[in-house]
Amino acid sequence: MAQHQPVLVATIRKCILDCARDSSTWWIDTLKSPKPEPSVAVITLSGPFSTTVLERPGLTDAFPALFTLLDQLRNSPFRHADAKSWEWRSPDALIPGRDLFLRTRAHMHALGPLGRCALSGEREVAIQLPVVSFGGVEQVGIQVALQFRKAGWRTRLIVTETEEIKEPGRLLEVFDAICFLNDPEQAPWTVSGQRYFGHDLQNWIVNGRIDRLIGLLAGCAAVIAFQAKQANEPMGWLRRQGVVTATSLHLIDRDRFDAPQGHPYLMLAYEHAYDVITAPSNRLLEFCAASGVPAEKLLLLANAPTFPVDEALRRRRVRRLEEATFAEARAEQRKLRVLSIGRLDRQKGVERLAALIQTARADGLPVEWRLVGSRVVVNEGGANALIAPGPDLTIEPSVYDRGAVIDRLLWADVVVLLSHWEGAPLVILEAQALGTIPLATDVGAVAEMIRHGEDGILVSNGSLQAVVREAIAALWELAENPGYRLNLAQAAVARMEQTNWDVTAAPLVAKVSALVAEKTGTSTK
Repeated sequence: MAQHQPVLVATIRKCILDCARDSSTWWIDTLKSPKPEPSVAVITLSGPFSTTVLERPGLTDAFPALFTLLDQLRNSPFRHADAKSWEWRSPDALIPGRDLFLRTRAHMHALGPLGRCALSGEREVAIQLPVVSFGGVEQVGIQVALQFRKAGWRTRLIVTETEEIKEPGRLLEVFDAICFLNDPEQAPWTVSGQRYFGHDLQNWIVNGRIDRLIGLLAGCAAVIAFQAKQANEPMGWLRRQGVVTATSLHLIDRDRFDAPQGHPYLMLAYEHAYDVITAPSNRLLEFCAASGVPAEKLLLLANAPTFPVDEALRRRRVRRLEEATFAEARAEQRKLRVLSIGRLDRQKGVERLAALIQTARADGLPVEWRLVGSRVVVNEGGANALIAPGPDLTIEPSVYDRGAVIDRLLWADVVVLLSHWEGAPLVILEAQALGTIPLATDVGAVAEMIRHGEDGILVSNGSLQAVVREAIAALWELAENPGYRLNLAQAAVARMEQTNWDVTAAPLVAKVSALVAEKTGTSTK
């Protein structure tokens, strides 16, 4: 077997710095002797290696390269720069000296609008959202920001995909600053040619101006991304600077062939860059764990209603449900009030809803329908089918005001959600909090939110005909049995009595605060 000199020398950074600072070379030169002064370990590799490979230039002996490197460091004009701390964080404060802005700008070759905490030392958390249209993901981000603010943090909203916010007044009591990425190059989605787990990564994160996004995040103690596809790439750089990085996952999407895709898969390519990874369901956390995410990073961020339901409203709602039930027992039963609220698209099963309405009409089911959403045209098999309004059905545009949402939920006996895939839909929790019975397909985390036959109804996720058949049977039972309907509503209200964001977001606020304290050497107070 051929004998060769070392082809690799490994050491710690401190050892290299000590040798570079020391003008004397005797200590490191003893590596050439039979009794070296430094503590060393030798690893010998044996195997069927090609002699040609082992003897090619540059691989015969690593010592000359090591000594050459140390000589270069000792003679470098930048040698004394090592005495200056270039770290972002210091043990004394969350954000160090006043030159942070200049160093950040030099790194990015761009202007970064640092928040005032860069000088004051206040803790600031950045919430990244792709859009703010007050959908489920945005509502969760807003509620999390509100909890951080209650805990004494400054809050910054970063919107990455649009330059518009509907009803910005709703955010004034939640965020201290609102920033837009305002980069048209990041949209629309274009693939980069790089893939992870068979999923395409976005071209912008490879060739785009990541520095612009870093500029919006610089100076924050923590950054939490809520399904903003641009968020992943800057996280590694931020984490290296001592920023606590977190991402909030919500659901696994499906493509047109029903194959799984979406943010959980994109996150896996950047898992190393995150300190905390949250999800609203145990099912999604189990997916992350099964995909190799370390358990210590995973945290349940259970959803809760996005509006408070005080005791007075709760008692008033239950009393009215009881009165309605007693009235139906004495007189002719009224029509069952069924509500669909939210997007009317493929994910939400708009074609299932259309078929359900048609079947209910054909069967003579006593139902009064109310549809609140942004789309009422079904494209199934290339043909457009209109969900037509009529005496039994009204169609309304989407509503964003929380009072309007509450009014519509209070009107209904049942809210239907026949989705093909889901995360943990807020509408289910909000309906339960107001005593409105959720009827939903068993997808995503829905089974973690509804106890079938106790505080809601689960429908098996199957073919169009099977879903409609099971949903129609459930609606008939609810329409004909007011007592059963009341029991479900009362149980739903009771379940939601102690469910709120003060409780569900507390573990995330505590964990992020502890990580910030650990990284900066500061108190969590």
